[in-house]
Amino acid sequence: MFGMSRGGAAATQFCKTDARCLAGFNMDGFNYGSHWNTPLKAPFTMLYSAGNTGMNDFTFTHQYRNVNQYTFDGAMHADFSGLVFMAPFIHYLEMGKSVDAQHTNDIINLLHLRFFNQHVKKDDVEGDIAKGIPELRAGKAIED
Repeated sequence: MFGMSRGGAAATQFCKTDARCLAGFNMDGFNYGSHWNTPLKAPFTMLYSAGNTGMNDFTFTHQYRNVNQYTFDGAMHADFSGLVFMAPFIHYLEMGKSVDAQHTNDIINLLHLRFFNQHVKKDDVEGDIAKGIPELRAGKAIED
């Protein structure tokens, strides 16, 4: 299960409350709702834009297992959505440094494939899903 922004928060909540979640991925979504402090039931990755790094740290406590956190350096919240393809002027509204939309999309697709291949398909993909991607900075890895 994955999502971006509010969809990321929904994916997080689903992976906290439903045993059908095999793995979860939240792209820059703030963890809120009635289950914000409920332990995750599956491996999980949190991908932050540069300005939101660590915003969910208070929800990732010692009870969470297999939570990996990454920050996409130079990226803004909208860079994780399709909006940057439909309305490229969005960067002027956020008044921040822009990253290449296609390159960002390629990296996000690669991360999703590596993560879900590792945790759902159980392919021969081991180790850090961000290996070889210089734009990503690893945050705290939280395990039981």
